Amino acid sequence: HVGLVRHILHNTKSAMAWRIRENVLIWKDIFAYLNSNRFNLTINECRASPKVKDFSDEQLEICESVYLNGKTLFNPSNISIQQLVKSGVLVANYGNIYFSAPLIMRSFFQQCYGTHHSSEITPSSLYHFIVKTFTAICNGQGRKTLGKTLGFGTDGNLLEQTWRKEFYRVGTQVLGKDHFLSCDVGAVFGCDGYIDFYVDELEWAMELLQDGKDMAKHSRRFEPAGEYKEIVRYAKSIAIIDVRSESKKVRKLQKDLVYASYSENYDAFKIECLGKESLIINIRDYI
Repeated sequence: HVGLVRHILHNTKSAMAWRIRENVLIWKDIFAYLNSNRFNLTINECRASPKVKDFSDEQLEICESVYLNGKTLFNPSNISIQQLVKSGVLVANYGNIYFSAPLIMRSFFQQCYGTHHSSEITPSSLYHFIVKTFTAICNGQGRKTLGKTLGFGTDGNLLEQTWRKEFYRVGTQVLGKDHFLSCDVGAVFGCDGYIDFYVDELEWAMELLQDGKDMAKHSRRFEPAGEYKEIVRYAKSIAIIDVRSESKKVRKLQKDLVYASYSENYDAFKIECLGKESLIINIRDYI
């Protein structure tokens, strides 16, 4: 795309100006810049970048499928796919559709998952929100943060509170500009306990645990006579999110439980939930 080429050349020249003047520019500097947050922040200014907030629900679903899976089947009779291909967001090749360029995919990720600021798109459901949050953790700064943090226990695994803080940090961005993710909510409902996360207006309630620890205790809190009974009365959707190492296999899927199994380096997550197909989230390379 001519617009993308012009954007890359213009911004790279501006960023490398002093190196050009001093005649010290090397290819390593250029590649480092193109993979930097500084360059990322300029992408959405490019006219060739997709305007994700203007996508229809179906177009958004198609692009998310392509992003998560790397590709998806090309249906030439689908109007939404036709529009995405015609506008240059996607490209059809050998019976599948892909993002037309790494920068287009990166732009979609930033707008949809809010890696640097709040997302333009509000998740369509609590499950969708959870998937988007772990996708952003895997592909954003979260993966690096988790790899460097000292917030782990004597067993070498990250502490539950470390996961809770990271989920809140990234989830706040993913949720979008129109809604707020609150933590430790209870008193406002006249509740005996404090639930980890709640999204007002959307009425989503979430509890996070690690490696299945105290699973039965967490589940009882949501029962009719449990600590969260007042919250459950208002909540439209609830979820207990079990973040666990991939070495700890999920034995049985249960209602309102979402399992997020992470790889050793946090570069992949497996999301499992009753009534949903298992989903593998992998780190995506943009360049």
